[in-house]
Amino acid sequence: MIPFIRSCRRFASAAAQSRPEVGVEQRAEWVQAVLTGNYEQLKKSAQEGPGIDFVASQCAERAFLMYTHFQDQRKEAMDEASAGNHFALHWDKQTSSIALPTLWAPVVYDEFQRSDAILKLIEGTHHLKPGSLGAREHQLLGRVVVSRLLCGRIASVLQSYMSLKMLNQFNPQVFESHMRATKNFEQNLASTGPYGPLEQAAENTFTQEQFVNWAIKREEAVNTQLKYMSHVISEVARNNLPRDDAINFLNIAIDFYKQEVRDRKTKQKAIEVFENTQDAI
Repeated sequence: MIPFIRSCRRFASAAAQSRPEVGVEQRAEWVQAVLTGNYEQLKKSAQEGPGIDFVASQCAERAFLMYTHFQDQRKEAMDEASAGNHFALHWDKQTSSIALPTLWAPVVYDEFQRSDAILKLIEGTHHLKPGSLGAREHQLLGRVVVSRLLCGRIASVLQSYMSLKMLNQFNPQVFESHMRATKNFEQNLASTGPYGPLEQAAENTFTQEQFVNWAIKREEAVNTQLKYMSHVISEVARNNLPRDDAINFLNIAIDFYKQEVRDRKTKQKAIEVFENTQDAI
């Protein structure tokens, strides 16, 4: 959790260095408003302080620096989330315990929080100055929606649990739903996407429209992935778990989806799947 805290401090510190006359309380207001997604408060603080233009540019620049500074940690987190080693080592084999925060690997938790903060910083820039996001910010959006997905507890904790429960228990419904999710991920989310500003590509090799459209498609693919994952969760609960474990598992899935899914429609549909599954078992 330390890297995430430090990155937040750098955001405030850089603002202070850029405009030393800006007070500590004002800087704290920007950070708090961004991290809580309170963009109206962010706008109010900017208007009462150094101005919309300055705070908007600071949000965009902090998002970029936060992303580039922690590339090694991001790779480590995504590798751990995929492998599930932390979960396998610390899980006590009780379904009810998978909601414990200790099963969310610290390096994975940190990256989830960083990715979430980067999204909110970019959204803060957009809220302060609609239409001001450039190709770099859209490239960042398309990248971090995936790291946020993979490092959340839906993908890292629930997936690790299901992988263990699916061992030597082949079921055609589980397999079919799992393959749909795998196909969507491999086709739409596994790649880092086209080269652009983050790779310092020449400006004549890409367009802003290209990255706007790509970021939109990535967000849609993330929502599709969350939908397909809800189907996998439902089928595992139906076919691989005793009834009490299935009910507990679905309740935990509901909580994780409520906490992590950004798109309201995707969230509600998944919760409906879980609740319908509970009624059926």
